[in-house]
Amino acid sequence: MVAILFALMLLVLAIHFAVYLRYAFSEVFYPFEIFDAEGIIWQQAMLIPGPRMYGDIDRYPFLVFHYPPLYHSIVRGLAALGVDPLIAGRGLSVCASLAAGVAIGAIVFRFGWDTMGRPRIYGALTAGLVFFCFYPVAAVSPLMRVDMLALALSVIGMRCALESTDAERSLRVAMIFFVLAAFTKQTSILAPLSVMIVVASVDPRRALRLLGFGLVLGGVPLACLVWATGGGVLRHLVLYNLNRFEFRLMVGALREQAVQAVFVFLAFAAVFVLWRRVCAAPEWTGPAAWRDRLRANRTAQSLSILTIWLVLTTGSLLSLGKSGGGLNYFVEWMAVLSVTIGLLVAAILDRLTGDPFSNVSRVAILVSLCSQIMLMPASFDYGRANAEDARTLNSLVDLIRDAPKPVLSDDMVLSMKAGKGVPMEPAIFLELTIAGLWDEHRILAMIENRDFSFVIARSYRLFTPSVAQAIEAAYPRTERRAGHILHFPP
Repeated sequence: MVAILFALMLLVLAIHFAVYLRYAFSEVFYPFEIFDAEGIIWQQAMLIPGPRMYGDIDRYPFLVFHYPPLYHSIVRGLAALGVDPLIAGRGLSVCASLAAGVAIGAIVFRFGWDTMGRPRIYGALTAGLVFFCFYPVAAVSPLMRVDMLALALSVIGMRCALESTDAERSLRVAMIFFVLAAFTKQTSILAPLSVMIVVASVDPRRALRLLGFGLVLGGVPLACLVWATGGGVLRHLVLYNLNRFEFRLMVGALREQAVQAVFVFLAFAAVFVLWRRVCAAPEWTGPAAWRDRLRANRTAQSLSILTIWLVLTTGSLLSLGKSGGGLNYFVEWMAVLSVTIGLLVAAILDRLTGDPFSNVSRVAILVSLCSQIMLMPASFDYGRANAEDARTLNSLVDLIRDAPKPVLSDDMVLSMKAGKGVPMEPAIFLELTIAGLWDEHRILAMIENRDFSFVIARSYRLFTPSVAQAIEAAYPRTERRAGHILHFPP
């Protein structure tokens, strides 16, 4: 019965993965915006490296650079080879997603007890495939965003760290990947923090050496960036990268992902069961000898890292309350869930003496997993325009390209495709204006003087009320095309 259920689960996982691949690679070549941040990432990539990166936000075009430069630099390099930048950015994200899935499986395989045999392989396969069942992962995966590259580097680093927490070479290699992840997305610190906490508890001197290595590895290029940008990189990444927090946004985002409830329950159950298995050994007599036992038990060290990583990523879901929060905030947490689920499957399939699972519990958990996987979406339609709208969007690109002046648009991919560039990202300057860190009279003056040929605004929610009023006054004629409202002068 267990074997039949597991075979069924693998079949469903394989179908999900095939659907994901078809969706992801079709999105890579979709010529228009899928997500509203893609256009600004494209613009930033074309300016990195260069004199405008992390520059003066009061100088036109008004641009904030939200992330460190690694992802952008890779996209810029691919574009220099003749690859369309939008395809390059999305293709990089999909490749990074697949690499993350492989690394997740590799963590499970490395983590599994040597006595598990084939169940380690099955658990690794399950973990890698489950990762692509999560809707946020599938939706974010093909976007021109930094998230999936940062995740892949973090997960690969974690795999290296778990190779052996006693081997300083493995930890140094892991730190290289962790630093690269931080230079892709500055908030990618949870994986290295999990490793450092456990290494510090086992061997404080090794932890200090590892920390020093990481600080030098990351500090030198950061110092170069600070010098090259006149301190602009720190202003952009820390001071200007603002989001308001609203509790209702966090609740709403979590409610939308309530379908993942079984996965979440089983992930935490897996951690409990795995600790029970570790602590079942006679030498684990109580908390007094915990540190000594932890030093001597590599599996316990790895499990400690995984547990801390799970707790930290679960806590990071509080950031879903930020005004700029989105599905991308789920992906690292879901990577950790995938690891724990893979380990749970390996433990279920392991029939060795001392296995805490009865046949009934094995069947019950596999049924739960099968049911959960079947609840996952079997298709994705995130951000797609229909064929008629796509023709209209092509005409908008031509209209922007032929315009004698710049065009202010909240669909920034259209501006980039037309070769006009992005004059301003409305969302981030809305936050800066509310925080009192930017004087919007510059953009108001440009609108009032009709320095733009026309304005494209799908809604005014990304603009301050004064900017919205200025657009209506200076560009009173409107047309609606493919969900976009075009504002023209009289």
